[in-house]
Amino acid sequence: MFRSIIARPAQRFLADRNAASSIDYAVIAAGVGAVIIATVLIMGTSLNGMYESVRSVWPS
Repeated sequence: MFRSIIARPAQRFLADRNAASSIDYAVIAAGVGAVIIATVLIMGTSLNGMYESVRSVWPS
């Protein structure tokens, strides 16, 4: 009985093509997010230096 409670929804989920599309989009979104985070971490130091040089030019 317990097995059928778990198995039926799992089979429906695996057979549903819309679920596969949602998973694909989630993987793409995670990849884009990872690229954005990596870019910010890599360029963060140089952007901070650029910000400090611009800030020093502006009068307080």
